Amino acid sequence: MTENVQKVVLTADDQTRAAFASFRASIKSARESTDMLTESTDLLKTGLGALGVGLSINSFANMVRGVIDAGDRLNDLRKISGLTVEQLGGLEKQAKLSGTSLDQVARSIGVMSKQMYAGADAFKVLGIETRNADGTLRGVDPVLLDVADRFSRMEGGATKSV
Repeated sequence: MTENVQKVVLTADDQTRAAFASFRASIKSARESTDMLTESTDLLKTGLGALGVGLSINSFANMVRGVIDAGDRLNDLRKISGLTVEQLGGLEKQAKLSGTSLDQVARSIGVMSKQMYAGADAFKVLGIETRNADGTLRGVDPVLLDVADRFSRMEGGATKSV
């Protein structure tokens, strides 16, 4: 039996080569753009992270400054009023509730303290002793409590302003 073998030779023009080359070039370009974007994002993250740390340190420094300033303020008010820092801290809330400031309260207590030393008649009218039995000046805080007690028992009006 004879075999019939035929040979076919095809000649083709490869028109896809350019398309695939263009596609590979586009992918390479996209990959490079993505790499650049990733690098830019990393730099941005690093920059923002440093900025965030900087802001955090700055915020912390401002908080510390605020605490120091508040401590200095309370120390100054302590000297003016004759009360301890703890006592002033307790009065601050009451001052805010009554619509005034701790500074005003401390100054008023400072004036009261000077009036106590001078033996002002206002204390006598209220029946409040400003001196201990041994002649020493009473502390500001017990006298302030006595004044508050007397005022709480008084009727409103002009009597309280005397």
